[in-house]
Amino acid sequence: MKVQDYSIVEQLRKTPAQISLLSLLIHSDEYRRVLMKILNEAYVPDKITVNHLEKIASMIFAVNKITFSDDELPMEGTEHNRALYITVKCKDSIASRVLVDNGSSANIYPPLFSAKLKIGTERIHMNNVCVLGFDGVGKDFVGDIMLELSIGPIEFTMEFQVLDVAVSYNLLLGRPWIHAAKAVPSSLHQMVKFEWDRQEIVLHGDEDLSFCNDTIVPFIEVEDDKGP
Repeated sequence: MKVQDYSIVEQLRKTPAQISLLSLLIHSDEYRRVLMKILNEAYVPDKITVNHLEKIASMIFAVNKITFSDDELPMEGTEHNRALYITVKCKDSIASRVLVDNGSSANIYPPLFSAKLKIGTERIHMNNVCVLGFDGVGKDFVGDIMLELSIGPIEFTMEFQVLDVAVSYNLLLGRPWIHAAKAVPSSLHQMVKFEWDRQEIVLHGDEDLSFCNDTIVPFIEVEDDKGP
């Protein structure tokens, strides 16, 4: 590569991928028309203060802000009561029926999932964790296991509590994963969103899971076992 060519490449690398909103509006009639349409259709109190208007504008153009809109609702709109299931990748296998539930303080791993993925029981470690259901009764636990999951384009290594109980999912992603990914799940919109490397990741829920019993989600609290 010539020195001149190398300089051009370096210059391109330094060129910003974004431009200011003002520059975009100055150089594009189409974008100006879109903005004028939005401003004409947006209403504020006639006695709005400058500070209040500045806050509204800042919220509109804020980055790293996850939102949901009515346009993202499923076909039946709000007339559904489905839980949010997604599909992930684990050990080069695709795992569907993965429940995302911010009502659970633990990630749950049913042993039956081990048989499907042929994961050896030697990876399960005994622990001193008591898992409580909605009825406040402790559930028998097997132990915990670390799993490497590809969720969307991102890889996560997460701890799961292994529970030998009847459930309607292959895995449950509770608050440990939701908080680690800074994810925002919406069962209403049947999708979960999170930001990664300054990009918004959108995972759509699995379709046609009417055969699942969505009422079987008993795990909401995890406590350290304080017994002897």
